[in-house]
Amino acid sequence: MKRTNYLLTCITHTCRHTRARDRRATQATKLRNTQTGNFRTSTEHKKQASAVSDRFSPHLDLDPHPVRYHRSGEPRPYFRARCRMMGMMGEDDGKEKPSIDELRAQEEERHRAREAEVDASWSKTVVTPGTGKPAWHGARATLHVVGTIVSSRSGEAVGSVFEDTRQRGEPHLLLLGRGVLVPGLEKAVQSMREGELATVIVEPAGGYGGGGSPSLPRVPGSAVLRYELELLNLETEPDLWDLEFEQKLGFARERRERGNRLFKRQLFREADEEYEQGLRYLVYMPQVEEGEKAPLDAEVGGG
Repeated sequence: MKRTNYLLTCITHTCRHTRARDRRATQATKLRNTQTGNFRTSTEHKKQASAVSDRFSPHLDLDPHPVRYHRSGEPRPYFRARCRMMGMMGEDDGKEKPSIDELRAQEEERHRAREAEVDASWSKTVVTPGTGKPAWHGARATLHVVGTIVSSRSGEAVGSVFEDTRQRGEPHLLLLGRGVLVPGLEKAVQSMREGELATVIVEPAGGYGGGGSPSLPRVPGSAVLRYELELLNLETEPDLWDLEFEQKLGFARERRERGNRLFKRQLFREADEEYEQGLRYLVYMPQVEEGEKAPLDAEVGGG
């Protein structure tokens, strides 16, 4: 109780000291402005701030005034700019907003342009032809990937290997078309056959773009990449909601075993990704039967 009263007393004294200091600073400012002839009333300050706001706030992401409208009823320039940015108003007040069909057509056009850009960003040279089935969108693929930086905008890390599944001793296991690989490489893998070895060159538009990848794998900006690929196996995996309980447990165990092997090699980031993929199969259990609870609890708990 004594400690609480002491703290309250300290806070009260601090607040009083702060208010007194602010009053002294305000009085000193008024006196200085009066002596130098720079004294202006609060109304003059408001008028000047309003003029500055109306002139510059359309170009800046700030507005000194929370008021969105002039007294005349017209919206402030800053508010008009914000509305245009948020799609609440047209570029001009009299301009008609695009319809839903027009917006959809614009989005489809952007998507087609991006697809064409990705298709033109990669090239493949077959080293050893595959004898198995061709890859397809959604296939469960096992493949080795060795990625090398051919060139970059800054010249950084040229010739270095940024990804090597052979060195880590565990190939990639992924579903094609799920965005695990960069777009150009994804397209290249889907053009391969089971057992095929190939070399793929990916331009920045189909790789990590102008910004590169600051996290693992680390790739500089505007890098041209070379991948050495070996497509080991292709399988069909049903959609998650169509899998039987035993199938989900089997896929989860496989991911856990892969994660354990990577963890023992101290590849912790890759192991964490495998564990996360394994949990993906177990989390989606909308209706767990009575006989399925014990094995599911054991699997999630690591038993």
